[in-house]
Amino acid sequence: KVGVCFGNSWGYICPEDWDNNDAKVICRQLGLSLTWTGGKGIDAEYENLNDRLWMNEVQCTGNETRLLECGRRRLGTLRSNCDDGGFAAVACLREIPCTNGQFRLVSAAPANTTQQLVTKGRLEYCIDLSWASVCRRGNYADKLNIICRKMNIFSTAAPRLLLVPDITAATDNIVTISINCAPPTQDNCTVIVDDRAESSCSHSDDIGIDCNPSIEPTAGGGGGQRNYVLLIASVTTAGGLFLTVTLILLIIIIIACVVVKVKNKKKLDLYNQTYDRRPSGDKW
Repeated sequence: KVGVCFGNSWGYICPEDWDNNDAKVICRQLGLSLTWTGGKGIDAEYENLNDRLWMNEVQCTGNETRLLECGRRRLGTLRSNCDDGGFAAVACLREIPCTNGQFRLVSAAPANTTQQLVTKGRLEYCIDLSWASVCRRGNYADKLNIICRKMNIFSTAAPRLLLVPDITAATDNIVTISINCAPPTQDNCTVIVDDRAESSCSHSDDIGIDCNPSIEPTAGGGGGQRNYVLLIASVTTAGGLFLTVTLILLIIIIIACVVVKVKNKKKLDLYNQTYDRRPSGDKW
């Protein structure tokens, strides 16, 4: 819970409009700007209806060095003036867990499995510097290939949508997303978070993606450690190898045909030049 000393008295901040930009300024003002990489606004767990509120509607950009440099409305009254209830609180993070807009797949490998690649698992999206599982109610079912490409997974097989509510212990957060792409290509895409739909989702609605159905984990000595990694592309499948060999042979045949055609053309040109130099009359 964030305490503010004003007029030699401690008070607190109403959480209305409180966000990560406000939290960053608090962490920086506490001298954590060099060691800690950012702040995150959280809900305070402390309740005391007699605590004084000094500030409301704090509006920081995240670049300020002190809280008093931010736009705000000073209250100095009791809790009845805070519409949102609760208090503004901050978690100063030594490391930012993720970058907003990232996707990842979370998979729990069996104890006797060494999983070098994670291409199938529960889909998570980074929002407000935290991972959130993705609800199945969003509009993205026809954009699975785009999501896989954002995680650097490229496959000739079409990705599949999975319902995997029990694949691992889910994160606390749930997010509903839609993906909009600008025509005619699907290279310029935007992820839109639907805040209104989140209340209708639970972790039983968590979805997963199988970005490359042809890849399976390899058996080996594992310690049962879960893999929380961003995905790496792989094309080492039997089908991919066959396709590669076929393409190489086709290229060799095309090159050979071009070489033969060029040689035949040179012979024809030489013959035509010799014929054009023939003397006039009936004799050579």
